[in-house]
Amino acid sequence: MRVLRQRPPAEPVGDRGLVQITAEAVEKTFVVNRARHRAVAAVDVTIGSDRTIGVIGESGSGKSTLARMLCGLERADEGSLHYNGIPLGQHLSSRTGRRDFRRAVQLVSQDVSSSFDPLRTLRDAVRTPAMVLCELDRDEADHRVDEVLTTLQIDPALAARRPHEVSGGQRQRFAIARALVVRPRVLLCDEVVSALDVSVQGSVLNLLKDYAERNRAGLFFVSHGIPATAFLVDELIVMRGGEIVERGSTDDIVEAPQHEYTRFLVGAARRGGRIEAVAS
Repeated sequence: MRVLRQRPPAEPVGDRGLVQITAEAVEKTFVVNRARHRAVAAVDVTIGSDRTIGVIGESGSGKSTLARMLCGLERADEGSLHYNGIPLGQHLSSRTGRRDFRRAVQLVSQDVSSSFDPLRTLRDAVRTPAMVLCELDRDEADHRVDEVLTTLQIDPALAARRPHEVSGGQRQRFAIARALVVRPRVLLCDEVVSALDVSVQGSVLNLLKDYAERNRAGLFFVSHGIPATAFLVDELIVMRGGEIVERGSTDDIVEAPQHEYTRFLVGAARRGGRIEAVAS
């Protein structure tokens, strides 16, 4: 099973410095029906603007919880998280630190139904981060919004609608636009194409890949599916039961998986077809 990844040359954008988040032995436990469930168990991982990493595994494997800890939306019960060498909690404790971090690191979640204010237009939702985090005026922010929407193949006229007035797939693309409008250095994606029609999944994946390459940005891509993940990233992490059971280069894991669970996932992907580049 061959991984075909076509990489157009990146456009020079200048050195904006390395952005890096390091997690060491992080753990997270939730209480469900009075029972304790350890969602993430002593995981070590480093993500940054110089890396594209995919995390695969079944539902409940801890993928999404790990992503939320890396972007500061969940606190680790144990272990440590650092952003550019500074404890993440310390960085987020100041207004300037939070703005710096949110501009550099953005998360797009699978469930966007509750992430938009139902009383505001979608343009408001996408424009606000550009104004608050990038300190653009309204006209500058609107111009950037239109650029991002066009790149995502969204008619800018749709931005005048409210969240309930567009389809779930369109809301998902607006959520991606809201993240990209601040031009993040690291983009964390949690099942971002699962709600999209097959006809547009490929174009969104290609857009994410192109964004990372042209802006020298990092990707942390969480997914059930190996094909889409392998297309996007250079490194793979396989999680099961809150633990990392295997990690390595995408080529090595796809061609010669070592762990039994990884072999099962790769075999399932093979039965569904080759892992290959996604058509636009």
